[in-house]
Amino acid sequence: METAAAEMIRAIGQGRQRRAVVPLDCSRAPPGSSVARPGRGTFEVRGVRWLPQGTGGPLRVVASRGMGVDLSGWEQLARDAVAHYWSTLDAQAARQNGGDADRGRRAAVTGGKQMDGFCRLVSGILVNNGLTDADIYVSARLELPGYFRPTKQWDMLVVHDKTLLAAIEFKSQRGPSFGNNFNNRTEEAVGTSHDLWVAYREGAFGKTHPRPWLGWVMLLEECARSLAPVGVAEPHFPVFPEFRGTSYADRYELLLRRLVREKLFDAAAFLLSKENEGPHGGYREPASDLGMRGFLAGSGGQVATYLAAR
Repeated sequence: METAAAEMIRAIGQGRQRRAVVPLDCSRAPPGSSVARPGRGTFEVRGVRWLPQGTGGPLRVVASRGMGVDLSGWEQLARDAVAHYWSTLDAQAARQNGGDADRGRRAAVTGGKQMDGFCRLVSGILVNNGLTDADIYVSARLELPGYFRPTKQWDMLVVHDKTLLAAIEFKSQRGPSFGNNFNNRTEEAVGTSHDLWVAYREGAFGKTHPRPWLGWVMLLEECARSLAPVGVAEPHFPVFPEFRGTSYADRYELLLRRLVREKLFDAAAFLLSKENEGPHGGYREPASDLGMRGFLAGSGGQVATYLAAR
């Protein structure tokens, strides 16, 4: 029969538990050995330490998961998220268009819920790396204090023991109106992040808490209009040359990359999806530095680092 200690160590390997402290004489895994988790790495049984009398045995072994980030299953979840986006938009448009296809599309894009699949994707990675669903907020209690305004409602918050670990935005855009929406998204991203960082500096989330992790996911319809070069107006001063001859897809890529380079966000992911391929989960990543895998690794790493330091 398996001992209680062996079961706890097995739970760590299976991801049901992050760490355990068990009496050494109950454990079959001595310090320095490891517990294999098929396809997901190896977890060390770490350290031996003396604990005070009356704790159930003086000599104990601490077992814990390693520091690698568990991204298992993310590719399928990402495809599912893209498919959910398109199916939700189509369902919303069908209910709201009233015979006007363009009006139905605009209403669907602003109707919400289409990015819920991405919320599930990120939530799943965070849970895989040690959090519980109770630490992740996606439908309520999404407000954070700002510095230039009282509060800002985020798309996802991760809060553990009154510590803000992450705040994430999930945004999307489908045609036909790319120009105004791009400018609105740009102003929103820059203003939102700057507001949060000033609030953080002023102690809005606690004077001694670690720096939170900010992320932005952008899904853009890939079509002729989003890929066509767009002109710029220069009545008084020239624009930066990298904006000339660019499409809205190019401009989103520049925006997201600069948000990260200027440290307004810690990571960003940029996905393009076609109307005829998206319902089947089809998408592509035009920039390797703005990929979904790197984004998920960053968010999961934030959680793993925080929990390991506790």
